[in-house]
Parts: sequence; C-alpha cells; structure tokens
Amino acid sequence: MQKRYFTLDEAENLIPKVNKSVSKLRDIAKAINLLGSIELSSEDNYSNVITEIRINKTYHKLNYLFFKEISFLLNNSIIIKDIKEGIVDFYSIFEGREIFLCWKAEEKDIKYWHEISTGFAARKPIALLRDKSNN
Repeated sequence: MQKRYFTLDEAENLIPKVNKSVSKLRDIAKAINLLGSIELSSEDNYSNVITEIRINKTYHKLNYLFFKEISFLLNNSIIIKDIKEGIVDFYSIFEGREIFLCWKAEEKDIKYWHEISTGFAARKPIALLRDKSNN
C-alpha cells in the first residue's frame, strides 16, 4: 500500500471515523489487559483448563480485532502513536517536506503538527501552517 498524504481538510474530515477507531482500540486494549490479569484458582483442574481455554480464545479474538483495526488505519496512512492517549498522526506535505498533522482523541479538529523526525512533544500550533500557507 502506498503512503497517502492528507490536506488539513481531508484529515479533519476523517476525525469522526478515526475517533471511533481509537475508541474501539482503547476498549479492546482494556479488555486484553483485564483478561491478562485473571488468575485462576480452583481445586478442580478440569474446570481451570476449560476456563483457561475460554480466556485464551477470547484473548486471541480480541488481539485479532485489535490488529485488524490497526491495519485498517495503517492501510489508510493513519498512524496511531499512542493508543492510551489517543494520539494519531496523518501524513501531510508542507513546503515540499513530509510532516505529520497531529490529532488527539476527543479533540474536534487538528490543532497541531510536527516534523516527521520529531514527536508529540515538539508539535507546533496548526495556525503556523495556515499563516505560512497564506503568505
């Protein structure tokens, strides 16, 4: 799959879908962590085996759904940087170079951007892109 570059408007139009995906990923991650924390203790070994098989089946199903959702986003050139915080990057081009348009879950629109080689901590207000584009 070829990398796609988004305009700010294109990326912002995808926010409702991406927000839904991030929410789904967060829920699945919580469920996976919860399953991993289950400790079985019973005197009936057969019961433990059956329960463990059911837990493992659910665990693997959740992992499949998790990576299916991640793959959907990646196939659309949308990068999840932090599931817990809901940080998502969209590839874009500005002044002939690649940048990321940076969005965080629950935000209504994209407020920041950063260079490909930097991270969330180095993000800059999206207004800087707009100002430079208008000059």
